[in-house]
Amino acid sequence: KEAHRAWGPRKIRTLYARVHPGEPTPSDSTFKRILDKAGLVEHRRKRRSSSCGRLENRIPAEHPNDVWTVDFKGWWYTTDGTRCEPLTIRDAYSRFVFCAAALDNAQTPTVRRQFERIFATYGLPRVIRSDNGSPFASTQAPLGLSRLSAWWIALGIDLDRIPPGRPDQNGGHERMHRDIAQEVQGRYDGDLRTWRAALDT
Repeated sequence: KEAHRAWGPRKIRTLYARVHPGEPTPSDSTFKRILDKAGLVEHRRKRRSSSCGRLENRIPAEHPNDVWTVDFKGWWYTTDGTRCEPLTIRDAYSRFVFCAAALDNAQTPTVRRQFERIFATYGLPRVIRSDNGSPFASTQAPLGLSRLSAWWIALGIDLDRIPPGRPDQNGGHERMHRDIAQEVQGRYDGDLRTWRAALDT
C-alpha cells in the first residue's frame, strides 16, 4: 500500500492470496479495517501513515485480555540434538503467563495449535502485540501479514507490532524471558521432554 497508494483492500487481498496460496484469506472489509488502523486510508484529510505501513497501535492494557504479548525466547539445542523453541504468551495487564511451551519448531501450524488451546481456555484478547519476526509477521505480504496474524485478524483481534530493534517496547515480556533464563537455563540438561517439564513448573 505504501508503494502503491491507489491500491485498495480488494487489490491487496488478491495479492495476499497469491502470496499465501491455499490458505484462508480475510475478507475485503477486514483488509479495509487493517488499512484504516495503519493510517493508509485517505479520508477527507490525508492521515499520517505509520512508518513502513507497520501496524503499531500502542494500545495500553487497562484490563485482563486487553493486550496479550507473544514472543520466542531464543532457541537452543537439547542434549539429543533437538532444536528447542520456547514460545511464551503473556497477558500485559495481569502478567499472567498463558504459555511457556518448549516447541520443536516455530512454524505456523505448531504455534497456531498453542493459540487454539489457549483461546479455548481463556477467550480472545482485544490485541496481540508481537515483533516483526516469523511466524507473527511476514516481510513478503501486505502490511506484514503472515498466515498466523491474518488468522488473528479474522477472529477479530487487532495487531500491535513493536518497531524493529525496540524490544524495550515489549519490556514486560523481555523481563519474563530473563527470569526464565535465570530459573531454567543452566539448571536443566536433557531432551525436549525434560525442557517441557522444566518450563511447565
